[in-house]
Formats: sequence, C-alpha cells, structure tokens
Amino acid sequence: MLGVPAALMMMGMLAGANVLFAAVLKPVLIRLLPQTSARSFIAHMFSLYYLFGAALSGVSLALLFNLPCVSMMARLVMSLCCVGYLMAWLQLVPRLVMFSDRHDGDAVQRLDRAIQVLNTAQWAVTTAVFIQTFQVCG
Repeated sequence: MLGVPAALMMMGMLAGANVLFAAVLKPVLIRLLPQTSARSFIAHMFSLYYLFGAALSGVSLALLFNLPCVSMMARLVMSLCCVGYLMAWLQLVPRLVMFSDRHDGDAVQRLDRAIQVLNTAQWAVTTAVFIQTFQVCG
C-alpha cells in the first residue's frame, strides 16, 4: 500500500521542517544578523515556511483520510495542524511583518512567543500522528 509510506514521508518532512526552521535557522539568524534585519527576514522566511507547512500537512491529511487504519482522532488533530499552518500564514506572519516594520519590539516578542507555542504544538501533533500511523498501519 503506497498511502502509508507517502503519508509517513509527508509527516516526516513536516516535522523535520518544523525543527529546522524553529530550532536551527531562527536562532542562528537572530544571532548573526542585526536585530532589525533579522526580525524582518525571519518574518518573511516564516511566511514561506507556513505556506510549505500548510501544503505538506494538507497532503498528509488527504493521505490519512484514504487510510482505513488511521483513527478519526489522528485525522482530526492533523486537520487542526493544517488549519494552524494556514492561520499562521494568513494572520500571524503578516502581523509579525507589520510590527517588525514598525519596530514595535513588544508586539514582535508577543507574536514570537505565540509562534513558538504554535510551532511546538504542530511538531508534537505531527510527531504523534506519525508514530501512531507507523505503529498501526506500518
């Protein structure tokens, strides 16, 4: 069955991208670039990241819905993960760019914390669904 390996690959890429962007690239860019440049660059980079995340989670979700061995709960939480990526792309990132362009450090920090919580939740959901799918379907 091709659906299980494809779903696992998509979720693995999603979890890996989450770790790469949130835990590796963002801290390095903040350390290496001047603060105003770093914030603006990260905000624009995360826009692409969330669009990529929405696409990968959407494909993963479509594959999960075609697998009878996947629980409804796994489908539901992956749906929420996909919606989270879309909402971050459509709502959080534009606000982060706006506050970064205004040099509003307090607002940028608040949104940055919200983004960190969202990224952690999305990574946890993706990893949990990956493990559950691997155990039950693999």
